[in-house]
Amino acid sequence: MAILDYLDLYLRKWKRYDSHQSRKRLLITLLAVCIILVYIGPFFFKFWQKKPILPDKLEPCLEAPGAYREILKEEERFEAHRWNNFNPITETSDHFLPYVGNGKIGLSLDNYSDKPFYILGKRALDVAIPFHPLVEVELANSNKYTKGLTSVRYVKGLVYKVTCHSYLYKDVSVRETIYAHRLINSLLVQEIDIVNYFDVPFVFNLKRLGWKGDTKAKSQVVAINAKDKLNYFQIQSQIDWKDDNRKSISYSVIAPEIPNTIQVPANGRKTLEFRTFLNYTKPILKNQIARYEPDLKLTLRETVKKIADTSSLNLFNFHINAWAELWKSGFGISFSKAQNILNGDAINATLYYILSHKSAFDHDFVFKDLPSALVAARSSNLLNKPDSCYNGHPTLQASALWSPMDSIGDINRIVSLWLMTLEKHGCHNLIESGAIGTLQAYILSLSALKFTKNHIEFNTHPKELHRDYYIRRLRYGNNTLLNITVALGEDNKASLYVTIDKNEGDHKFYACDGGCMDAPIKLSSIPAQFPVKLTQPLTAILYITPDLEHIQELKHTIHVKEIVEAPAHEHNIIALHRHGHKLGGLPAIFWLSIVFLIVIFHLFLAKLIYNEYCVGSSSSSSSSSSGYSYERIRYAV
Repeated sequence: MAILDYLDLYLRKWKRYDSHQSRKRLLITLLAVCIILVYIGPFFFKFWQKKPILPDKLEPCLEAPGAYREILKEEERFEAHRWNNFNPITETSDHFLPYVGNGKIGLSLDNYSDKPFYILGKRALDVAIPFHPLVEVELANSNKYTKGLTSVRYVKGLVYKVTCHSYLYKDVSVRETIYAHRLINSLLVQEIDIVNYFDVPFVFNLKRLGWKGDTKAKSQVVAINAKDKLNYFQIQSQIDWKDDNRKSISYSVIAPEIPNTIQVPANGRKTLEFRTFLNYTKPILKNQIARYEPDLKLTLRETVKKIADTSSLNLFNFHINAWAELWKSGFGISFSKAQNILNGDAINATLYYILSHKSAFDHDFVFKDLPSALVAARSSNLLNKPDSCYNGHPTLQASALWSPMDSIGDINRIVSLWLMTLEKHGCHNLIESGAIGTLQAYILSLSALKFTKNHIEFNTHPKELHRDYYIRRLRYGNNTLLNITVALGEDNKASLYVTIDKNEGDHKFYACDGGCMDAPIKLSSIPAQFPVKLTQPLTAILYITPDLEHIQELKHTIHVKEIVEAPAHEHNIIALHRHGHKLGGLPAIFWLSIVFLIVIFHLFLAKLIYNEYCVGSSSSSSSSSSGYSYERIRYAV
């Protein structure tokens, strides 16, 4: 009976809402609750959701040396890419892989290969050598509670790894720095720093896959007398050339012998450095290759001896300074929130992979062996004669060049495609000059900047300038560097800004906009602004030259029928890049809420009209037939 009484009481309370006014209040209340949940709910969800378990006691271990914070800042600027054990390196993660290379040797550090050496094939470092140089560090009786971080740092040209093992709220960390030396192109360096925070010593196992090729390969001990007091061994072998079975490549590897274990004292640290060297010949006919092997072996030994007494710090500084010099030139683009759009992360990662496949110079450079005046002059000559580079469509729009790079095979394929594209579009001289020229060709191609005999021209279509671009330190001749900026104004119109970044020879440079009908403007370190003009037929939107007479005569040779200022970009296109949708600056959920309110309002209005004209008329008819009428309470004053 108690249950029946409770149900009867509940039904009586519910009937109190069975009036129009009560239902209207209930509807308004539900609507208000929905709005609150839509806007405030996500905040409370984030506030109450559980945090990951692992970022706790091992976090200080990762951040201890300060490199972690530097990597985070570099990642914000798209100058690094990071993986950890919440985001492991898989064949489908982020479409990037940790990789090091210098144009002569390359190495992938992904989780799905044995990490062999790669040497230069036709264009890319895509020929695998059966020697695996990396030394792996394992903690004896390792606890499963570990946390790791891997980061490829583009501007420094290296891969940084840290693994932290936790025992009883104390840590043991293993930090590795791996790089293929930018200047000493036969050298791979692996630095290992082990820190023990315990009051007892720890023993680590060291292992390396090493040689996995023909057991008949020649191997012998090499006397180096290096500071690291390690013994070195040298392996000599050959590999068939994939493009011609009549030819082979002879190669030689010199690597240190590693101990099986290493003990790190209590509250102490151990720092190890392993230098591995690889040199090889060009593809040679098999019946002639024997004559090159003695010289190859001797040259590599001399290289090892020359740097035996060079400190680790000096080697590292030479490397990162060379990479920093490369990255002084570059290309920037405003971040877009649109889906499946190209951003700075893919642009910088692709450039890093390309530069890792190109030598610093167009010849084999051995440490402390300065290039001859003839070779130096040739390199400078190639850099200063870009010919017609780049004479194609902007590579920003070429989707095939921005495919995912989930594996070492993808990296080699994309790099080969890039280099072939640049070569076939007039950039062969810059590509041949080495990494610096390849970088310049890459920058030119992104926006279809084209060198001619007398000037450089900007060939991008005005409709493509719906994002901000920044071209930094573009080489024009031997002593001049230019900056070119594309910036969108508040009216959604693009403008061009040009400055001279460096001009040692005090050369005068001039520029004019599309059609060159306006008087040329002399360039300086102060930005010169140019409007973006649309011509009929379509021509370049900017011309730059050191020859004033040439640019004054240029307008008579362009032969355009119509010149107008390029129209403003549509607001929905700009909004799509800036906000991720075409609805403007307000979030999409705001507009959904507005639509929801409008629909509810019209439903309520339809209900009101229905009650007024349909229900009301039927009530009046029934009241008349019964001899009396009344007004519904909801209309009472």
